[in-house]
Amino acid sequence: MVLLLAKSPAWIPVTLSIVTAIINAYSSAFGLDSRMRSMAKLYSQNSQLANDYERLWNNVYAEDAAATLDALVHRDTEISETATTEAPNDQKPMGRWQDYVFTQHGLPVA
Repeated sequence: MVLLLAKSPAWIPVTLSIVTAIINAYSSAFGLDSRMRSMAKLYSQNSQLANDYERLWNNVYAEDAAATLDALVHRDTEISETATTEAPNDQKPMGRWQDYVFTQHGLPVA
């Protein structure tokens, strides 16, 4: 790739540099990096919570099952608060993706 750029006309590397600078400026201006980190953290927390719920489900008769459930519900509430304050909420794309997922699973689309 570098060899191709070295042999290309002078305006191509300049144009690519400008495009890269514009993309970086857009990303910084709209906080995409922080949104990406927030969504990765949210995914990780939800995944861990799901694993903990499954572990509890497999041990429902344990002595501390009620206390574990209370702790999980509390964590679930905290994660939900994070999702509502930090997650993007553009209803139009969400509706399209929801319809897509429903269609993939054979569910009726609203």
